[in-house]
Amino acid sequence: MPSFTDVANRYRRQTLSILAEEQPLDVSELASRIAARSPDGASGEPTDAQVRSARVALYHVHLPKLADSGLISYARESGEVTVPAEVDDLEAIAETYRSQ
Repeated sequence: MPSFTDVANRYRRQTLSILAEEQPLDVSELASRIAARSPDGASGEPTDAQVRSARVALYHVHLPKLADSGLISYARESGEVTVPAEVDDLEAIAETYRSQ
């Protein structure tokens, strides 16, 4: 089980939730989907600045942290994000920590 700090951030929890539904995704698509979700769970059309901000945060902070924890595989060169076969039920992992 990952530690709380591995999924403490909203972007990391949303990344897991999105990848539980569809993968592989590239960083740009993942950033667009995260930017479209507000902190309260509502969805909407994100601005270019919101997508850019999410992409930078994912690239430099959140995806490397999730990859280091073993929850995702992240190929920086191609930008592809996937879930390793040995990781079970990402949505349950994200939900466990969402309420804490």
